[in-house]
Amino acid sequence: MPMALIFYAAIDDLTDLSRRLFEVPGIEIFEEYSPPDQPNLFFKTPDEIARYLSKGAGSFAAWPSGVGGTLTRKHVVFSSEHQENSGGTGRTVLESPAIIRVAAITDVEGCLNPSSIFCWTEKGARQRSMYGEEAIAGVDWSKLKSIVASVERWIKKSSPARLHSHPVMPAACSELNEGNAVLWNFGEKVGPAALETMSPQGR
Repeated sequence: MPMALIFYAAIDDLTDLSRRLFEVPGIEIFEEYSPPDQPNLFFKTPDEIARYLSKGAGSFAAWPSGVGGTLTRKHVVFSSEHQENSGGTGRTVLESPAIIRVAAITDVEGCLNPSSIFCWTEKGARQRSMYGEEAIAGVDWSKLKSIVASVERWIKKSSPARLHSHPVMPAACSELNEGNAVLWNFGEKVGPAALETMSPQGR
């Protein structure tokens, strides 16, 4: 099973999340899937991630190198149909069982879409045939769990409200309360009246 948290965030919130990730010693933050026939982007600052997301990117990934699980590159060749549609021959995928993924498609049907932070547990990674035993054994799973749990707590503590069990981060709350956005609640558009204040216990 993976570790995962679903939350609502505007680009400013996701930029702050990347800033929190950059505090992890030895972390690399990057584009997991490259554009066709281009290298994967590696980010050095939160501002670079903000610009990347503002251009419509829907995710970024992080690898805390101190936990092990070497980052590898895999080249994927597109099918003939995909090559014709994309104008490229393939892409590069960066892989590690210790990758932390942030899904950040902020706009769906003109709404703020749920974002998520996700990583594998040891049990979940072992159930995935794409990871070899050597790669899995090379990860300090307790350390990875501690890092991700700390980031998840930071998201919850920084969020002034929630929708059901999902934290709503500060910039997303502001956009909602100012009438500049609504939330996409898995098929339903939701306004500020549906939010609950995050209690200290909920954080």
